[in-house]
Amino acid sequence: MKNEQGEVIYEVKPLKQSPPPTSSEEERQRLIKVRDLAEQLLPDGSAGLFYVVPHNPDKQTDTRYKPVMFNDAAALRAKLAGKQVKILDRLGESFKFESAKVFFAPVNEVNRPTPEEKAATAEKLRKQAEESSKDYAMMPLELSDDFFHLRTVYKQGDDEVDVTIVKSNNGPFTAYIEEDIDFEQEKIKVKGVEMLYTVYKDKDGKGGRKNITWINGSSGAEYTYQIDEFCDMSKEDLIKIAESFLN
Repeated sequence: MKNEQGEVIYEVKPLKQSPPPTSSEEERQRLIKVRDLAEQLLPDGSAGLFYVVPHNPDKQTDTRYKPVMFNDAAALRAKLAGKQVKILDRLGESFKFESAKVFFAPVNEVNRPTPEEKAATAEKLRKQAEESSKDYAMMPLELSDDFFHLRTVYKQGDDEVDVTIVKSNNGPFTAYIEEDIDFEQEKIKVKGVEMLYTVYKDKDGKGGRKNITWINGSSGAEYTYQIDEFCDMSKEDLIKIAESFLN
C-alpha cells in the first residue's frame, strides 16, 4: 500500500525474503541472557539497561522494556492525548473494550546517548556486576511518551476482535509470512481509503481468520492499523468496524 505521496509504506513478502540474521553466536547467547533477565526483573510498564558479563567481549549494553497495560479505554485515550490515533470504547454494538498493551520507547532510544556516554555507562554497569559478584547489572530507565505499538482487545463473551496500531518508522512496514501459510488478499477501498483485506485459510482450504489493514495519518506521522477477528466475522462486518476508525 502507498501513502498520498505514492511512497510504499506497507508490503507483504514471503518469509524467505526476510533479511538474514547478522548476529554472531556470541551475540546471540548474550541476547538470550538479556531476554531472560528482563523477563525476570522488569515489571509491566518499565524499562532497564542491562550489562551481562558472559558472551560480551565488546562490553555492550542492551535495552529492554515491557508494555504498559490498560484496562480502561478513557485512561488509554488520556495517555495518548495529542497522538493521531483513535481509541474506541466499543466496536459496533457488541464488542466492548477489554484491555490494551502499549509499548513506549525508553528515554535512551528517544534521546540517544553519545558513544562516549554509552561507553561510560557500560563501564559503570560492568563494575557494578563485578562488585556484586553477579554476572549482570541493570540500570532502571524511564519510558518516554513516544509510543510505537499498541494492541487493544475487544470482547463479546468468548468472541474477540483485536486492533493493532503501529507507528511508522520512516520507511515501509514489511510483513513477512511463512510460505506454508495459505491466505488470500485483496485491495479494497473504504470511504476512499485503500485497505488490504486478508483471509487465512484452514487446512481444508476454507476461509478462516480474517484481518484488514490500512495506513492512517499524514506523511511523517503515519500509523498502520490492523483489525484481527477471532470469531468468524463476515467481511462486511469487519469493514464496518474499519469505517468506525475513519469517522
